[in-house]
Amino acid sequence: MQDGGCVDPALVFDGRSCVDESIGVAECRKLTVGAKFPIDSATCGIGCICSRCTPAILQCGADPHGYCMTILGCMLRAECSGVSCYSPSTCQAVIDAAPGGGLTSLSVALAIQVSDCTGTSACSLSCAPPLL
Repeated sequence: MQDGGCVDPALVFDGRSCVDESIGVAECRKLTVGAKFPIDSATCGIGCICSRCTPAILQCGADPHGYCMTILGCMLRAECSGVSCYSPSTCQAVIDAAPGGGLTSLSVALAIQVSDCTGTSACSLSCAPPLL
């Protein structure tokens, strides 16, 4: 569940517990500081993802295998989303290397959750260079 069952709408799930949304956004920005995407924009880059997809990106950052951000970075570089990234020309090799089962791994599921949220939240990633 993306919201982690947080009853209070001012709280977001960070992968472990419910935290104040402003704390979640600040944690997201720290988590993605090396991403080289704008963090101040409400419509594009990490700024948009952190404000509109806070629970998803925090859960990605809390991935116990530590691999979700690697997959997400590939998705952003390849400009693909969800399972459409599972192609030799995009992120198949990165996805296949995911600990715990490749395409069916938790890391991939968490990255797809961020990707799906980014799409439904209308966060554009074309405003900056992709994650390294």
